[in-house]
Order: sequence, then C-alpha cells, then structure tokens
Amino acid sequence: MRESVNGSTDGCQAKSGSCFDHVPCEAWREATLDDSRVLTMVVTADGQIVDATESTRQSLGIDAEPGSLSFWALLPDAVAREHAQYMREAMQRRTSIRVVGMLWGTMRQTVYSPIELDTGEPAVFIASRLAGSEEIAWLMRAHIPFVRATHDDMRGFSQLTARELEVFALIGEGLSTTEIANRLFRSEKTVEWHRASLGQKLGASNRVQLARLAIVTGLTAFANADEERRINVSGPSVAELAPILG
Repeated sequence: MRESVNGSTDGCQAKSGSCFDHVPCEAWREATLDDSRVLTMVVTADGQIVDATESTRQSLGIDAEPGSLSFWALLPDAVAREHAQYMREAMQRRTSIRVVGMLWGTMRQTVYSPIELDTGEPAVFIASRLAGSEEIAWLMRAHIPFVRATHDDMRGFSQLTARELEVFALIGEGLSTTEIANRLFRSEKTVEWHRASLGQKLGASNRVQLARLAIVTGLTAFANADEERRINVSGPSVAELAPILG
C-alpha cells in the first residue's frame, strides 16, 4: 500500500485534523498551494466521493454524506465520461494526470493522483484549481505535461459565441476596445457590439464587471483563440500519454 501523508518518510506531514489520511505527499503539496481555492476530494474507482474538504463541499453544493454521491453527478454526461477516462488511466498507470478544461463554469487545471484507501481499494485524489491564461502559459513554458480536455463544462457561458468568448477573455486581460480591435483585426464598433452583447448575456453593466468575471472564472484562458485551438488539436490525448509521461 502507498504511504499515507501521516506515514510519509520524506518529511511531509498532514495538517492537524486533516480528513485526508491517505493522500500521497506529492498530491498533498499539489492540493495545498492555493489553500481553500483548490477543490480537493477523494473519489473511488466507481466515482463515489468518499471525502472532500469543507470548502469544496460548499463550492460545489455537496450536502450528501460521504460515499453517497457520485462525482459524475456533478458534471454533464460528456464531461463526466471524459474525466472518468482520465481517472481510470491515472489508476492503471499509477501516475498523476493533469487536465486543463472547463469544470463547473470555470477554466481549471485538475490533477488526478492515484491512491489506495485503507481497504486497499484504488481511488484518486483530485485537486482542481483555476487556470487562466497565465497559468496555462506557465505550464507550457515549463514543459509540464497536461491534457487539454475535449469537452468543456461551460455552464452559463455556453450561450456565448466563440468570438464573444475571445472578446470576454481579452477584456479580462485588461485590453482596451482599440487594443482588442487591433488584436482581432476587427473594427472598434464590432468589438463594442460584442461587449454590449456580453453584458446583456452575463448581467454585467460595465467593462469592469466583465473583466472581474473573466478573471475569477479563469476564462482569460480564451484570450488567444488560435492558441486555444492549437492546444485542443495538439494537446496529448489519453492514448498518447504513455510516451509523454514515460
């Protein structure tokens, strides 16, 4: 059985009162970098949530008892099936898999780390944090392997067009109307039309509110649509993980 955090031999210790008694030390560090803003939970091979931090339960509206709620029930069907595949691959290969994509209406990087429960049952420790344009650019510069999810859980943002998403992200990046027009090779009038449409669809009365919303949801990741498409096309699929992860 893998070493638990409490039993780790490399000096890493669990926080006092932690409910995660069997999380590998590497995964524990991964999960605690951004404190309560990281969604963390333990999920069994069949998708049952057996543990989650209080902040995670509140963020996702989880009020069920541990073991009585499926992780897949929190996601749309196509997204759930895809992430189930990542979880299975992590457990089979006994290595962590990092996935970038929209979950619960926010752009996130989610790490699936294989662990074992007291019973010897395989499970995964899930750590999910926001991943805006800067975070994704850092992953690419650092050559950290990740999978770009094929299916995104857009939630309320599904009503936006691809161009509106791009304008929305650039507003979040702090660009002016003129700068956005130059970036997209469109007229300022067209950009302003998109901005007005965004405000109406998202209930934002001004540019500041739109920028704040883009930042807190990580949707600045769509600031460069060409790069987003490139990641979608060339990012490794689960079937391609073997040569990448070694």
